[in-house]
Amino acid sequence: EYHVAFSEDGTINGMKLDYCSDGGNTIDISFAVLKGSVMMSDGCYGIPTFQAGGTVFKTHKASNTAFRTFGQVQPHLIQEEAVERVAFELSK
Repeated sequence: EYHVAFSEDGTINGMKLDYCSDGGNTIDISFAVLKGSVMMSDGCYGIPTFQAGGTVFKTHKASNTAFRTFGQVQPHLIQEEAVERVAFELSK
C-alpha cells in the first residue's frame, strides 16, 4: 500500500509505503527480507518526506524464502507504480 503527496507540476513531496509480507506457517527469514525491502525503499528519488514500513504475517501457506534479490525488487516496483500513478492522475 502506498500514499503519495504531490503538487500540480508533478513534484512528489511525500510518500508512505507500507508492505505486507506473507511469512508462511513457519519462522523463516521473512523479517530479514522485509527489513531489506524497507531499507531499499527510497530508491533513487529524493523525496523530502518519506516513510516505509511493513508487517510480516503468519499464514496457513507453506513458508518460502528469498531466492535471489532478497527483497530488493519489490520496493522498486511499488515506488515506480506510485510515480506512474501520479503521472496518470496529472494526465502527464
